[in-house]
Amino acid sequence: MPTVCVIVWEAVATADQRKRIRSVALCGVLSAMSVVILLLGSLLPGYAIPTAAVAGLVTAAAVLHSGCAAGFAVYAVTSLLSLLLLPQKTASLWYLLVFGHYGAVKSLLERLPNRAAEWAMKCLVYTAAFFLLKGLFHGAFAALTSLLPLPLMPLYAVGLGVFLLYDIGFSRLISLYIRRFRRNIQ
Repeated sequence: MPTVCVIVWEAVATADQRKRIRSVALCGVLSAMSVVILLLGSLLPGYAIPTAAVAGLVTAAAVLHSGCAAGFAVYAVTSLLSLLLLPQKTASLWYLLVFGHYGAVKSLLERLPNRAAEWAMKCLVYTAAFFLLKGLFHGAFAALTSLLPLPLMPLYAVGLGVFLLYDIGFSRLISLYIRRFRRNIQ
């Protein structure tokens, strides 16, 4: 019986509709995967920031396969579900403010013709996230200060350096993903 359903689906759906259906399905799977990664960060003490960073990488897969809109959709769905479902919200807040949107934002920023403007905008994205965490979510910010007990500005500078290293590593992982895995998923 499943074969009949697939044949009917193939006959009824146009190529554009099938592409949109696959995109929505992929976004759902990637969102679920991100929520599970964030759940690990919620359950394991001290892993809120690293798991949020790893979950942020998943957004890039949506961007690579279906575009920036899909990346932002994965970010929105994952943010909402993690804030609603996870028992401890620190990983969710780090995902929401720092890492979750970065895969799609990075894609947009890397289209800028000027490399200096690109890096300045990336630093601005980090700065906004850092001070939003500091100003609005003291508990989530405490996850960072417990790792690095420094005054605010040195903590900001170290965090910016780590974020820029994250960006470089992110770019290399995207390149590896494109070379090795992307064709297998399509």
